[in-house]
Amino acid sequence: MNTQFFLVYTKDKYYEDIDTRIKLHENYLDKLSKSLFKSVADKRISELKEEQFLKQGKVKEN
Repeated sequence: MNTQFFLVYTKDKYYEDIDTRIKLHENYLDKLSKSLFKSVADKRISELKEEQFLKQGKVKEN
């Protein structure tokens, strides 16, 4: 379980595309919904969605 979370965490830092990074965490939670890292993954999804929202706002302003 821990190994899978750290693999997702590493990929999150590697990939630039926010949608891909969100999907990584969502897939992790689908497979391991009772993981000790569930709250960390949930928080990261929220952060990424906020980042995505803010970037979309900047694109519309330009």
